[in-house]
Amino acid sequence: MCTPAEPERLWDRFATDLSDDYLRRAHLDPEITHGQGAAEYAKRAALADINDILIGIGSSLAAFTTLPQQFNDVVKPYDDMEENENDLADLEHLARDNFLLLDTDQRRAFDTVMNAVQGQGWQRLLFVNGPGGTGKSLLYNTLIADIQGRRRKHVVVTASFEVAALIVHGSRTARSTFKVPIPILRDSSCSIKLGQDIAAKIREADAIFWGEDPMQD
Repeated sequence: MCTPAEPERLWDRFATDLSDDYLRRAHLDPEITHGQGAAEYAKRAALADINDILIGIGSSLAAFTTLPQQFNDVVKPYDDMEENENDLADLEHLARDNFLLLDTDQRRAFDTVMNAVQGQGWQRLLFVNGPGGTGKSLLYNTLIADIQGRRRKHVVVTASFEVAALIVHGSRTARSTFKVPIPILRDSSCSIKLGQDIAAKIREADAIFWGEDPMQD
């Protein structure tokens, strides 16, 4: 991993570019700033994104003491968890196409998960295991596309590491999704507040997918 000699100079140079999307969102919806100025909110949100990426590769912004550390209170919009009708139609087609690619074992796992999502049977906590290359990502993406696209249900998708998050549709790192603090101490707790959008998303979720769960400490 690259370790910049002067990270504060990089931040000063690119902070405006990195925070530009959040700045536009803040102007469109001032409520997401929760009383912060739009520019300050946008920079904190960008720092939170950088921190999420660093966590995914085993580090965090805490390792770069010359950079601003005030970002844990940022409430970022969860637009990527909302699917419009075009997105849902695309997911429905993806679900149908992917289902044809599943082998016998994958279809058995698919049916087991779908039964749980639809409230059939007693089992709700399911664990899918298998070595690399056995099609777990195909199975996950098919399930997510089917639940969201065909059945119009709510899904939260997360993964323990950034790499795993990249290969599963709609996924974020678990530490980003559940606001897990860094570092984790004995009395640590997730910093999700009752009124936040993500709190509502978790409550409303018909299914939560957590990739690489055994790797989460």
